Amino acid sequence: MPVTRVVIVPAAPLLVPEASAAQPDQLRDAVGELRRTVTTALASLPEQGTALLLDSGAESLVHDAAMASLAGYGLRQVTASISIDPHLITAVSARGQAPRVRSDRLDGDPAVLALLLAQSRPGLQLAPITIPTGASAAGLHDIAVGLTAAADSLPGPVYVIATGDLAATLDTTSPGYEIAGARDWDAGVVEAVRQHDPVALGEFGPAAAVRFQARGWAPITVALLLAEAHRCALSQITYLAPRGVGQLIAH
Repeated sequence: MPVTRVVIVPAAPLLVPEASAAQPDQLRDAVGELRRTVTTALASLPEQGTALLLDSGAESLVHDAAMASLAGYGLRQVTASISIDPHLITAVSARGQAPRVRSDRLDGDPAVLALLLAQSRPGLQLAPITIPTGASAAGLHDIAVGLTAAADSLPGPVYVIATGDLAATLDTTSPGYEIAGARDWDAGVVEAVRQHDPVALGEFGPAAAVRFQARGWAPITVALLLAEAHRCALSQITYLAPRGVGQLIAH
């Protein structure tokens, strides 16, 4: 069945209340707004089906695990059981998109997305896929074509959820400190998504995305390609930047 929904949300651990229960006074309102916006985006998804989770990393991978954990952030107590869709991850691997990796748990960005879904949409099965950070726009197009073929082979609905973390170099409070041009880069990425223009979005990476430490560029590009291919409108688009990191939320 074709992809029927596309959602973009950041994968910041602070979105998980158990991971960041209290915020400094100067950040409380901004973090609260980010959490509410992400919750609304995920609530737009149906309660049954398969969520194709897209994050970025050094290489393409298909993840198979029974739980999600923030142990990699030093938060071993923040965990959730998850249900992997074996049919979709097998279909993705079979089409040469990425090798399948079995592990005890999901870590990092896929774990954050899985934990958020465990709270808001626990009935969804998951298919976590890592998109290579250094892939070109043409390479990301090929990945999107393969993911479309894999989704089309399933009898049930598939929803795409991509990490929307943009520049971590916006100002001196950012994790990557301040790099000139980061704000304009974020604005250009958001406008390309707003215009539903994956070609324009592809021109913002991969080198600049690495420079500005924007780990969401590759997943967002694939998500927008899938949205265009399946006519999934992204009508609600929000950009926030708490803690000096650009965050894109779209659904």
